Amino acid sequence: MDDAYIQHDPSMALVSHALGLRWTYALLTRTTPILGTAYTIAVWSIHGPFDIVSWEDIAAEMRTHVPPPGTPILIGADWNSIPDPLLDPLTGSPTAIPWSTPAAAIAPTATVDLFRLLRPDDVSWTFARTTTRPDGSSHVSARRLDSIWGSPDLLPLFQDTSVVSTSSDHRAVGVSFANPFSATPLTAASGAITPYRPWSLHPGLWNEPLFISALDHFAPTLPLPRPRSTVNREPDTTWTALEQSRTP
Repeated sequence: MDDAYIQHDPSMALVSHALGLRWTYALLTRTTPILGTAYTIAVWSIHGPFDIVSWEDIAAEMRTHVPPPGTPILIGADWNSIPDPLLDPLTGSPTAIPWSTPAAAIAPTATVDLFRLLRPDDVSWTFARTTTRPDGSSHVSARRLDSIWGSPDLLPLFQDTSVVSTSSDHRAVGVSFANPFSATPLTAASGAITPYRPWSLHPGLWNEPLFISALDHFAPTLPLPRPRSTVNREPDTTWTALEQSRTP
């Protein structure tokens, strides 16, 4: 599966679980609150299928596995679909499965897109592909196929979201929540979002000549770990050297 969750807390107990070809469900509990005042949390992992019938099967499972009332829900998924046709793809091209299909499947959970809640206008991506045409030219496509959705009850605790590169062809998405035992709930004015969090370069910037020129002029001003030539220097080589120079 392209999507999975890892449970590191040994104090959590598995109350119930179920799984299918492209989905997993788990109900977890703990003797102390997990998030906020919730002692139990439901977690879904979904790898979005490419056909409507399989999505209908997932929808049926979500109606079947309903956690106790008041239980927060988290859904981590590679949707293979995009919620926003303007902000979530690089080129504006649609996915094979329209978002209305997975949206209908998860509607009973009343969850919301945590990334879009925090960054309502940001362009982002978790999957990118470069296609080389027969004439030697190339085309880059990128989409935000992966995201984490959460119950409205979790929103006061929601702190940050991150996207990091992995060995997979998809980038890993993460979310963090405020300390559930904190005496003061997190608010937007508390400045809880750290200024030094994982970031990435949007692939569309490689198609912007002004950005390439600015980066090419800026990178030589930094100390680099290896000799480099200014002749026929590829942008990705320059960027790799720049990133290495920023590593503590």
